Amino acid sequence: MMGAGFYSIWDARNTIRFRERHSTPDCLIHSIKSQIREIDSWGLGTMHNSVGELCIFNALGIKGRASRSHQIRVVHWHAPSVFQVKVNTDGAARGTPGLAGFGGIFRDHLGNCMGCFAGSMGIATALEAELQAIIHAVSMAARKGWNSLWIECDSAIVIHFLANKECSIPWRLKIAWINCCVLLSSMRIRFSHIYREGNQVADCLANFEVDHEGHY
Repeated sequence: MMGAGFYSIWDARNTIRFRERHSTPDCLIHSIKSQIREIDSWGLGTMHNSVGELCIFNALGIKGRASRSHQIRVVHWHAPSVFQVKVNTDGAARGTPGLAGFGGIFRDHLGNCMGCFAGSMGIATALEAELQAIIHAVSMAARKGWNSLWIECDSAIVIHFLANKECSIPWRLKIAWINCCVLLSSMRIRFSHIYREGNQVADCLANFEVDHEGHY
């Protein structure tokens, strides 16, 4: 709505300056309301579900669309089976791109920590950090002989990349990702998405790395 208002004021200013045609305040208000109604007709955006916004929308003669109500979910971390190792990974970046880091933790069927890692990427995007966490986790698991691996992270797009290995990977990670896929082909792999609330340890490791810039 602010954009519509600014545009109408800017258009009225140009009309006065270049066409030497003056506009009354009522005409300007009518123009702003018309712009807002047109934008509303596009069906984009939602309101914040407040009484204040509802009053504004009613005054402007538009319906608006209420945003979805928040849902409360119980998030559980599930342990792997007896002969399986589970790794939770995460990536973090302070900006897009920005200073980035990644981390992960390996656990057994009792939830005991079998190892963890954290690393720096310098300047990168959050997606690159998420992918680097997977690459590092798979490489580490291969070195340890953990060939039955459950990979879990809070990035839905990374899970999509794991399910569709032919997806377009950022160029700086292309070779590393191909090598990662080769390692995965020789393992018994399971992957799943978890909400951030269930991925706190990996999240802390990634953010710790962003703040301290080292390899652990």
